[in-house]
Amino acid sequence: MKRICSALPFVADLLGVAAFVGIFILVSIDYHAPSNLNIHSFLTGILSVIIALLIGWNIYSTIDLKEYKTKFEREINYAHNKMDYNKAETYAFLSQSASIMLFHTNDIVLKISCVEYGIQSATIFSKLDNCEEQIRNVLDIMIDMLEQSHSLKFDQKTIDNFFLSAGKINRSGIETEFKRFIDKLRSCEN
Repeated sequence: MKRICSALPFVADLLGVAAFVGIFILVSIDYHAPSNLNIHSFLTGILSVIIALLIGWNIYSTIDLKEYKTKFEREINYAHNKMDYNKAETYAFLSQSASIMLFHTNDIVLKISCVEYGIQSATIFSKLDNCEEQIRNVLDIMIDMLEQSHSLKFDQKTIDNFFLSAGKINRSGIETEFKRFIDKLRSCEN
C-alpha cells in the first residue's frame, strides 16, 4: 500500500503532462480529418477523463485521511475505556451491595457473588490506566467483608476459581493490597 501511495504523485504529474500534450495535439490537428472519425471529440473525452483524475487526486491529497482515522480511533478507544470503567464500577457496586447484605444473612451464594463481582471489577480496573485507587478500594471492601464473616468457609473448587480469576488482575502498584486479599482468601479455605 505504501508503494502505491508513493507512486501516486508521480502518476498525477504524468497525467498532467499527458493532458498538456493532448491539448497541444488537439490545437495543432488539421481540420481535414476523415468525416467518419471525429478526432476532436475523442481527444476531448480523453482529456476530460485525465482532468477528472487530476481533480480527484488533488481532492484526495488535500484531505488527510490518516488524521481522521487517528482521531476516530482515539474516540473509539475513549468510548471503549469509558464502557469498561462503567462496567467495573457496576461490578464494584454489586460487590459492595452483596457485602452489605452479608451482615444480615449467612447465604453462601451471596458471599460468593460478593467476591466474584469484586474480582471482576478489580480485573477490569487493572486493564485501564490510572485506576490503582479504585482497585485498592474494591480489594479493601472484599478484605473487610471476608474479615467480618468469621465463620466464612469456601470449598476448594470455589477457592480455586477465585484464585484463577484473581490471577487476571494486573498487580502493578497494588501489590500489598493484593497480597492481603489472597491471604484472606486462603484463610477462608474449607
